[in-house]
Parts: sequence; C-alpha cells; structure tokens
Amino acid sequence: MPRRAALVVLVLAAAFSGCGLVESARDSLRGRSIRRGFHVYKVQCVGCHGPEGDGAGAAAEFLLTKPRNFRQATFKFRSTRGGALPTDDDLVRTISRGVPYTAMPPFPNLSRRDARAVSQYLKTFAPRWSRASAPQSLAIPPRPGDSSTASAIVKGRAAYTRAACMNCHGASGDARGVMARTLVDDWGHPTRPADFTLGMYKSGPAMEDAVRTIVTGLNGTAMASFAEVLDPGEPWYLAAYLHSLSRPVA
Repeated sequence: MPRRAALVVLVLAAAFSGCGLVESARDSLRGRSIRRGFHVYKVQCVGCHGPEGDGAGAAAEFLLTKPRNFRQATFKFRSTRGGALPTDDDLVRTISRGVPYTAMPPFPNLSRRDARAVSQYLKTFAPRWSRASAPQSLAIPPRPGDSSTASAIVKGRAAYTRAACMNCHGASGDARGVMARTLVDDWGHPTRPADFTLGMYKSGPAMEDAVRTIVTGLNGTAMASFAEVLDPGEPWYLAAYLHSLSRPVA
C-alpha cells in the first residue's frame, strides 16, 4: 500500500475510533444524569406523578389538575410546534418555575444540574423520546416597538375578537365563554380556560411567556396554536391586552 494511502487509512481509523469514544463518553454522562435524576424524582416527584411516571401517585386523586402522565409524552408548556416534544430547557423551566394555579409547585431550591437530571429521567418513561429527533424551538415573532403602549392594547383587543378567544375565555377574559364548560383535555378531564382577570398565567408571568403559549398552543388541551391565525406582531399585542385584563385583588 502506498505511504499516502496508508496514512489516509490511519487517519480515518483514528477519526472513527475517536467518534466512538465521544459517543461512549456521552452515553456515560447521560447515564449518570439519569441516575441522578432518578434520586431527585424519588424524593420530589413520585408523590404526585407516581413511581411509574403515569400520574398516579398517592396524592393524585386529591388534585383538581391531574399530574402529568409522562408515559404519554404529552407536554403542555413548550417552545416547540403543536404536538411536538418539549426541549430540555422547556422541561427545566417548568420544573424550576412550577405551574401557577395548580398543585405543581416551583422548585427554586433545586439546582439547575438536578433539574436537568430529573428532566432526563422523565424521558425514560416514554419510548417516544428515544425515537424522536431533538425538539426545536419555534421562532417567536419579533417584539413590536409599540408593544408596551396603549395602542398595543387596542390592537390586542381586535386580535382577541378576530381569533374568537371569547368563545372560551369570555368577552371580558373571565373564563366564562360559551364553550368554557364543555372543554375536556385529551385524558377526558374537564378543563377550564384561563381567567385573565386573575392575572395568573400557568406558563409564566411575563409577556414573553404569554406570546410563547399563543404561538405554540398547549398540547393535550383545547388551546391550539394561533401562529397561523394571527399576523406578525399580533401575538405581542394580544399578550398586552390579556395582561391589561388583570383586576386588583379586593
């Protein structure tokens, strides 16, 4: 074999060997993260979500909003397209912040390492994770320069009407729309639309959180994505209008 050809063979062999070592190292790191996540889950999560991740923990029957069944791999709060799995950052955000207005508490004292570890452990409950490619976040529309002005609220009210939000959320945003009492989630549980007058948002308190929900929808619920319904900029105006509906607590 000519010297040049032999050198090429040696370089390629080293490269492929290196790839194998990198993959092996990644698998080892992932395995350690999952083991760490198992211990976090056993302490912090099993009471509601159950040892099998099926949402049938000891406390589940007492909760109005049922714990997530991780075996079905359906997640409401995501930055990804409708029907898709969430990103790792989406999972960590929900674990860290919790879900306001439900029994899912925030875990601010959980280190980011532990939050990420338990998010990896959650994936072991559903085969879908091993078959799917890495989830990708949708691009959020750029924030218009006038999104914090009074005119944004006027534009948002128009978007609220055009998107027929009042059918579920009510004309004044108080969750008393004509369809409000008929809604069920994918698991057959009655579900109520958000009451914007309370100023409590399950996906987070910032306008960016509301925009993300408007664009992506909430998997497993009647809240669909409105990315194709609203014009660019309108999700921000709609979010401004929703935030304006909050009433002070008496």
